[in-house]
Amino acid sequence: MGRRRLRGQMDASEYKHVVLGLIFLKYISDAFEERHAELQKEKHADSEDRDEYAGAPLNDTCKEVFTGGISHFKSSHCCGARPLNVVRYTTPMAQEKLQSTFFQQDQAASDPLYSKITHPANRYEGDAYQFTETMWNSCSHIIEPDAPERARKHDFYSVWWELYLAYALSQAGISFVANNARPKVVGKGRPDLLAENPRVWIEAVMPQSGDGPDALTEPDGGGVYSVPLEGITLRLITAIRSKATVIQTYMEEGTISRSDTTVIAVSGGLLPISFRFNGYPVPDPVRAVYGVSYLAMEFDIRSMEQTGTSVQVCGEVLKKSRSPVATDFFLQSESSHVSAVLYSYADCVNYGRVPGSEFILVHNPQARVPLPKNWLPLGRQYSLEGQQLRCDAALGRVSTTPV
Repeated sequence: MGRRRLRGQMDASEYKHVVLGLIFLKYISDAFEERHAELQKEKHADSEDRDEYAGAPLNDTCKEVFTGGISHFKSSHCCGARPLNVVRYTTPMAQEKLQSTFFQQDQAASDPLYSKITHPANRYEGDAYQFTETMWNSCSHIIEPDAPERARKHDFYSVWWELYLAYALSQAGISFVANNARPKVVGKGRPDLLAENPRVWIEAVMPQSGDGPDALTEPDGGGVYSVPLEGITLRLITAIRSKATVIQTYMEEGTISRSDTTVIAVSGGLLPISFRFNGYPVPDPVRAVYGVSYLAMEFDIRSMEQTGTSVQVCGEVLKKSRSPVATDFFLQSESSHVSAVLYSYADCVNYGRVPGSEFILVHNPQARVPLPKNWLPLGRQYSLEGQQLRCDAALGRVSTTPV
């Protein structure tokens, strides 16, 4: 009777949208209260600081159980039930202008973004200039020496992504082989970076929004829009499979040994910015290679209490043409030469306050040479352990959900 009074004259088919919204608000309210309680118990945490809620997952480690094979998994909590920072953050830079070694102000540039940043018109472009120069001064010996020229002519963002990878990882304590010491087969290519101790080849890629019917487009401002999760997954898995083929070629040519670890580093920096920060609690790259899909919350109809959280899993997405594209790459033996995928949403003006803190690392359970679980000291990493999906954060706190 009470529900009927609340609904009034509204049709039940319309009222369900109101109810679902209320259920979701209750869900995120409970998640906030849980995080608030955790912060109050932590010695150096400030429960009134908004960044404490945006900067760390609610559950730094969670185990989620697959039931019914690889079609569905469920848990009592969802992993990292909060969006990443959508606000703009820039790394504080020195006030004085660095001596330019990357940007060549006296030379014409074909790349439009390179040209804008070389002559910044606002503080964001100025910060991008300073940060890029800082990264180059720190990591120029790691990157291919023609990087500034490639960036100036046509490929600024791809070069920036290589620089950001090298800088963020090296600042976190990962050491790299200098460019002139990296092995190379004469007349053949090689991956973009080579970490050492352990030896890890890193091949970088920056998928674009695409064209044709499956292209991702920025939604109109000020309105309500649906996030094209399948479109994002399609862009990522296409890029990952393409680079997996490149890595296979490097192995066949002898540049990469079959005993080497390999990582495909994917940047979402060229995808529409409105979509880059979505996909939680299951991140975009996890959906792309483990085939996980949409979040579902389970409630007891009588008590209206939440009884669990589940994420549906689907092994494929459909193009607009209705042709399927598999999204379970890391569940297939054909991916065994790829150890992991590393993902970041960062671009030259949007990145973590600690560069690399937004990294998501997805381990390949089929990998011939697995990447050590303690290799990445930043962000979060996902792995499959039997029939469990595990998420670990680099913050040191541990919490698990019952199996």
